[in-house]
Amino acid sequence: MKNIMHNRFLCLLIAAMTSTCLAGDGDFICPPVIKVAASIESLPPGWSALNPDSDKSTEHFLEYAAFTDGHPGDLAYLRPVREEKIRSEGNEFIKDIFDFTGAVSDSIYLVCGYARTAEILLKPIGKAHRICEVLSSEATKTLKSIECR
Repeated sequence: MKNIMHNRFLCLLIAAMTSTCLAGDGDFICPPVIKVAASIESLPPGWSALNPDSDKSTEHFLEYAAFTDGHPGDLAYLRPVREEKIRSEGNEFIKDIFDFTGAVSDSIYLVCGYARTAEILLKPIGKAHRICEVLSSEATKTLKSIECR
């Protein structure tokens, strides 16, 4: 129990400094930033492009985490079973709690979404994890941590 409390304290401390962390299993951290490159594959005849730097990659910051029952391509996104508001040292957080015990599929996926891009990252979390909690700042709407057990 002492280790769990120590891990949660470290998680909140790291979250305050870096905006994302995971207390517990390190396999389920959403990367805080992804680089995405976009370019026009072929210009239609008679057209030119205005953005000459479009082939350079741009950084997109983590915006949300979600879970799906089965592959995210099937669009079976799960809703949290409960939401809790937490106040800590003057800051307000929202904890979304996901319970996968009633899942239809054998695979639950963690989906990480990023600002200003349609690109997402996904990772199966396996059957061993039945509950995940996602903590975000109420003021900034930024993801702070993901904890699965």
